Amino acid sequence: MAAVGAGGLLLSACAAEPGALPREVRSMLADLGIRARTVQEAVQALDAHPGPRPLALMASVQADRVVFDPEGRAIEVALPEDLFSLALAPFRSQTHDCFFHSLGGCQGELADTAVHVEIVDEGGTVLVQEETTTGANGFAGFWLPRDVAGTITAAIGEETGSIPFATTADAPTCLTGLQLS
Repeated sequence: MAAVGAGGLLLSACAAEPGALPREVRSMLADLGIRARTVQEAVQALDAHPGPRPLALMASVQADRVVFDPEGRAIEVALPEDLFSLALAPFRSQTHDCFFHSLGGCQGELADTAVHVEIVDEGGTVLVQEETTTGANGFAGFWLPRDVAGTITAAIGEETGSIPFATTADAPTCLTGLQLS
């Protein structure tokens, strides 16, 4: 009986782990060929999924959680308290309005494109400075600290563009207004 009690405590501790995915969500991700145990892994894998949009599993990234929506049922998984997921889709001529990033639905113009991204907060601290490649969905995803604001600059060759950002509770998780010129 002690082994059962200890096992129960272990399961409770694992289920309470911040960002841990419920079994049902892990199963739905596995149907797409994705193995993820945390909400961060799920966000990155769904964003990078090579399949055409919309994917079979819809998920919306909000400021403090991801809402997985299998067949009209919302399953919410909290994001880590100190991190904000921000999706960026730079564009040349075509974009769409977006506030909460749809991991299975949003499609940006520049899929599978190398881009240099610099994210700087209002105090001048460089949060990100890297070469990255947008996914099949045209987005590059970044994990940023919460409650900061600043500017994102993106460059593809000689084309550049900038856009303000914020990671506050009322900020968008999807930035589709950075036009390159």
